[in-house]
Amino acid sequence: MNVDKLPYNLKTDRDVFNHVRNHLLEQNQQSMYQSGGCVYRGSNGLSCAIGCLISDEHYDEDIMEDQPVTDTDVMLGIDLSNPEWNTNSRRSARAMLFFLQRVHDDLTPYTWESDLDYLESILFESDSDSLREEGIYYGRLEFKYGRIIDTKIESE
Repeated sequence: MNVDKLPYNLKTDRDVFNHVRNHLLEQNQQSMYQSGGCVYRGSNGLSCAIGCLISDEHYDEDIMEDQPVTDTDVMLGIDLSNPEWNTNSRRSARAMLFFLQRVHDDLTPYTWESDLDYLESILFESDSDSLREEGIYYGRLEFKYGRIIDTKIESE
């Protein structure tokens, strides 16, 4: 996928989620260093869940790689690349991006479609383009055993 075609006129949190979802499912492989480890931009034009939101114009490999999505420079690259994105909660949007990054980095492409369906059901009300309040889900999701685990459900 060529990310230089940004901006995609992503306006809502759900637009951003769907864009990343479609990107990951189309790409169907992780963006990684040749030596291993996930990267925002990898070889052969690959990009991760976050890298696909950053235009070439606003991407700086030296500054961004090896930084978490919550890093100021990474978030600035996302914001500048998607000027139309209007989120009701910056904290919730960062949490969504963090979880999308974890899907790419920690789960296998073979399960991405079901992982993303599950993540979407937790992040969004079915009839809304806005994210649920971040506190509802942030502390309760874990990525282990090759899947997303909702610790609230596991403990009940």
